[in-house]
Amino acid sequence: MFYCIEQIAETPSKNEKIELLKDFLKEPEFRNIVKMTYDPFITFGILNVKQEYTGEAEFTNVVYLMLESLAKRTLTGDSARNILHLRLNSLTQESGELLTRILKCDLRCGINAITINKAYPGLIPNMPYLRCSLLDDVKLDTFDWIGGVYSQLKANGSFVNVNVFEDEHEGTEIELRTRQGQQYNIAQFNKIEEVLKTLTPDHQYHGEFLICKNSRLLKRKVGNGIFNKILQGGAFEKDEEPVISLWDMVELKHITPKGSYSVPYSIRFKNLSELIKPNRVMHLIETRMVHSFEEALKHNSELVSTGEEGSIIKCPNALWKDGTSKQQAKIKPTKECELRIIGNIPGKGRHKDTFGSLLAVSECGELSVGVSGFTDKQRIEIIENWHKWEDTIISVKFKEVIQNKKKEYSLYEPVFIEQRSDKKEADALNKILKL
Repeated sequence: MFYCIEQIAETPSKNEKIELLKDFLKEPEFRNIVKMTYDPFITFGILNVKQEYTGEAEFTNVVYLMLESLAKRTLTGDSARNILHLRLNSLTQESGELLTRILKCDLRCGINAITINKAYPGLIPNMPYLRCSLLDDVKLDTFDWIGGVYSQLKANGSFVNVNVFEDEHEGTEIELRTRQGQQYNIAQFNKIEEVLKTLTPDHQYHGEFLICKNSRLLKRKVGNGIFNKILQGGAFEKDEEPVISLWDMVELKHITPKGSYSVPYSIRFKNLSELIKPNRVMHLIETRMVHSFEEALKHNSELVSTGEEGSIIKCPNALWKDGTSKQQAKIKPTKECELRIIGNIPGKGRHKDTFGSLLAVSECGELSVGVSGFTDKQRIEIIENWHKWEDTIISVKFKEVIQNKKKEYSLYEPVFIEQRSDKKEADALNKILKL
C-alpha cells in the first residue's frame, strides 16, 4: 500500500494521479486506507505522533483494529497514547510512516477529497456547511422586518467548526476543523480549548479564528496565513494569540451530509449568547437587530467603513441545513471569488526572476485570469515553494466579470487576497456571474 502512495506522490500530473487512484482504489484495502485518512467524519483523537519505527511488523489487521478503536473512542487518553507508542515502535519504517500519515489525515501524495471522488465517486463525504445566499437570490419582502432581522458582521477570518464531545473517561473534548474537515492540532490552542470546554457538549459551534498580536487583531491576510501554517504542523509565535468569534450552535447528531436541524436561529443564537461569558479569547460575532433593509444597509456601511468585508442578514426563523439557505444573505460592497491556480505568467523587469501574475481559473475552467497584487516577498515565497501553491485555491477580489472578443470570460482588476488552504474547490462561473 505504501508503494502505491509513493507512486502517486511521484506523479506530477493531476490527471495522471486520478488515473492511478482509479486503479488503486479498486482494492478494498487501499480504499479503506484512503477513506480513514480523508473522511472528515472519521477522527482518531490523536494529533501529536512521534515518528519512531524500529520494528519489523507490517501494517496488518491489528493496526486496523487499533484505528477502529480510536475512531469509536473505545480507546482514549493515556491508554490510547501508550498503545499507539508500542504499535509504532513495532512497525517497519514504511508501515509506521503509513500509520502516521493516516493519523495526520494526509497521505502526503498530492491528493484531496475532490481528486479522490473524481477517481471513486462518493468515497469521501463533503463536510456539511450552511451557505448564505446572494442578495439577488433571496426575496427580501419575505423577511419579517417588523419583527426584526439579525444583521451580523460577515466574518472574514478563518472559518472553524468547533466540535464539543463529552467522553466518559476523558471528560469534555474539543475538536477544531476547517470547512473542508482538516483538523487543527488542539495542543496549539490551549487558552481557547479551556474556554470552549465551558460550552454545551454534543454540539458543533460555527465561528471564525482571528489572530491577536501584541493585543491588536491582525489583518485577514496575515492571520489566515498563520492558520495555514498551523494546519501544516507549525506553531504560533509567543506574541500570537488565536481568538474566536461564534455565531451558531447545532446538535452534532444533525451534522450529516444533507442533514437539517429544526431549531430556529433565534433560539440557537439565544442559547449561544447565554453560554458565552465575557473573556479575551472567545466572543459572539457582532450582531444587531434591524427592522428594514435600509437599516441593514446602514449597518453594512458602518462595518465596511471600519475595514470589515460586509454583513449577513438572517431571519430569526431560519433553520440550519447542509446547503444554501434562502433565509440568510450576504451584503458585500466588493466582489470576491475563489479560483484555482494552474500556473504562473513570466515576469519582466524587477519580477523577471519570479513571475508577473498567477494564472487562475474557475472550477469549471470557463473563466481564466492572471491575478496580481503580490508583494515582492510573497512572489519569492510563492516561486520558491511552487509545489505548495500550484493547484490550490486563492481568494480574489475584482470589479466585474468581463468577456473578450472571443467571448472568453475573465475578471476586471483581479487582486490576490489570500491562499485558501481550508478550501479544496474553486467557484464555478455561474456562481461568479451572480456576485
